[in-house]
This record gives sequence, structure tokens and C-alpha cells, in this order.
Amino acid sequence: MRWWQSHISDADLLLLEDGELSRGRLARARQHLQDCRACADRREVLVAAVAEMTRAQRAAHPPEQEAYAARVRLQARLAREAEAAGGLASWIAWPRP
Repeated sequence: MRWWQSHISDADLLLLEDGELSRGRLARARQHLQDCRACADRREVLVAAVAEMTRAQRAAHPPEQEAYAARVRLQARLAREAEAAGGLASWIAWPRP
């Protein structure tokens, strides 16, 4: 929250939730949230929205699938780079699931 603003910005509310506000800003934000129902309500709405987006993202792309896909992409890239470097792909003989 800036000194000339009367309410906490959405960005600062998100930083507060992520634990990224400095001590001074954190103290001011907490005090403001105690005194300002509008900002406290906006904080609740933002927290709920982030939680819902996180749930939707995880439902659409389960972390296990993402990790497996990333590993497969990395293995393929390493194999291509090893091949380009002179066919040394044998050192990438990782077990396949």
C-alpha cells in the first residue's frame, strides 16, 4: 500500500498472501485489514480465486503428468544434443517407464 492510497492494492494483497511484503509494509497491511472491511473482503475474494485457479490447473494438468512430460522432453533434448555432438547418446541410456 502506498502512503497516498486509501486501500491496499490487489498486488499487495497477493504479496501479503505469498509472504513477500517487507516487515514495514506487512505491519501496515495487517493493521489496514483490521480497520478496513472492504480490503479484508477483497483479500478473501482474491484468496478464493487463486485457490480455485490452482485447483482447476491441477485438475487439468496433474503434477505427476507434468513432471513425467518434462522428464521425457529433457531426455529427448539431451539425446538430440548428444547425437549432434558425435553420437554419444549411449550415456543417456536411462530406464524407460
